[in-house]
Amino acid sequence: MESARWALVTLIGLSVLIIGILLLASWRRRRSPLGRTFFLFALLVAFYTFGYMCELASDTLPAIRFWLRIESVGIAFLPAAWVTLAVYHTRAQNARWAHIKAVLLMLSAITFVLSNTSEFHHLHYGPLRLNPDAPFPVVAFEPGPWYWVHTVYINLAVLYGNILYARAWRNAPPAKSKQAFVFFLGSLFPWGVYIAYLMKAVPWGIDPHPAAFLVPAVLYAWAAFGLGMLEIVPLARQEIFQMLSDSILVFDREGRLADFNLAAGRTFPFLTEQAKGKRGSGLFQEHVAMQHFLDGSADEQTMYIKVDGERINYQLQRIELYDGQGEDAGFIVVLRDVTRFSTIVEGLRLQASIDPLTKAWNRTRWKKVGRELVGHARRSNAPISLILIDLDDFKIVNDTHGHLSGDSVLADFARICRGNLRAEDIFGRYGGDEFVIILPGVDKAGAAALAERLRQAVEAMGSAYGDAMVPVTASFGVITPVSGEEFSLDDLIRKADMKMYEAKNAGGNRVYVHK
Repeated sequence: MESARWALVTLIGLSVLIIGILLLASWRRRRSPLGRTFFLFALLVAFYTFGYMCELASDTLPAIRFWLRIESVGIAFLPAAWVTLAVYHTRAQNARWAHIKAVLLMLSAITFVLSNTSEFHHLHYGPLRLNPDAPFPVVAFEPGPWYWVHTVYINLAVLYGNILYARAWRNAPPAKSKQAFVFFLGSLFPWGVYIAYLMKAVPWGIDPHPAAFLVPAVLYAWAAFGLGMLEIVPLARQEIFQMLSDSILVFDREGRLADFNLAAGRTFPFLTEQAKGKRGSGLFQEHVAMQHFLDGSADEQTMYIKVDGERINYQLQRIELYDGQGEDAGFIVVLRDVTRFSTIVEGLRLQASIDPLTKAWNRTRWKKVGRELVGHARRSNAPISLILIDLDDFKIVNDTHGHLSGDSVLADFARICRGNLRAEDIFGRYGGDEFVIILPGVDKAGAAALAERLRQAVEAMGSAYGDAMVPVTASFGVITPVSGEEFSLDDLIRKADMKMYEAKNAGGNRVYVHK
């Protein structure tokens, strides 16, 4: 049986060799969170496997006891390291992760202390002895109460890590999915062997678990060197992905959410780790623009989302993804915050729609809004009035006092008009020295009274230019459509224009109201 002993030692030694290579590779990538975490995991596996290899090669109980203390470092802290590796590797998001990690480390630390002081209290295991039935020196002991607590802890930790890897295997992008599958698969064999050991299926109390690490060691080496798990480029890409200010959502070919960055998590607070793997059509059913992107009916458009009562405008872009064979692999949706740009554009549009001299709306703007107001008034049978104004003899002002004086008159006139209007009223420049006022909700009497008030204010204002006072008057045409009749904005303008010219022909400085 000595040959079996040394064969087992050799098998474990091969595991230690591969793990040592992984240690060197992960040490070179220690600047990344995944590199550091994998290094600590591999180091703890090395403590355990190397310690047990030396334990098997030992012939005396004191020597075995010494190597058990070396193994205890790995045995105690490997569950915490496995869960931490799974969390960092799969980028699982858990708001309570800091608390979970603290509990894991506390349990591991208790195991480490109790296992190394067990001869004083026997909480972890009873007195150590050599198994007289074994063909070579093998330690035997009676498990203490904490031994079983740690056993439950190990199995729960392995189960939780495997759940994270299984989820990533299903939902992560192809490269990350392969790595997750390898780690999930690699953990199953030593886990099964460990359960067999607990069920006393292995003779003489030999622990086959360290030898079983040969399988995951080979698979993890493939993940590290064949699948680029520790390569800097994928790590850099992942870091950049998380640091981007644009919200990025990754979907697989079935339209299921595969990944999202931190910015997307802030944009859509309902996106959690549990959202991965779910169909986007269900996740974003309240966002119509997103629905168009998910069904492929739109490649680029805009949408807005209210965040803390503030409207945020986003430009959406869909990018198709293809694998190495050119097959459809999924797509990416990018949401770019264009609120500031939209505000600037809206400001420029507003600026372009306002006459810089009189601050009145230009014809394009007031006609567009006016048609909407007139249509609403007609449908709801609500009153609406329109006033058309023309400055009397304005050409004489320009010819006599110059165009700068004419500009001063227009500015003063517009200021008086704006000062007498409500926020919902429209004041627009019709052209030259003609202006229009649209009064939603105002009847004929109200419109006529306003026009008369404006006429008197214009007549009284005059306009100072240099040392001269330029006299100013205006003619007003007022129209209020009869309730129930069909009318359009152009109809109102035409009828108000007729009354305004009647006022001018009558000598000006008058208000004429359409009957």
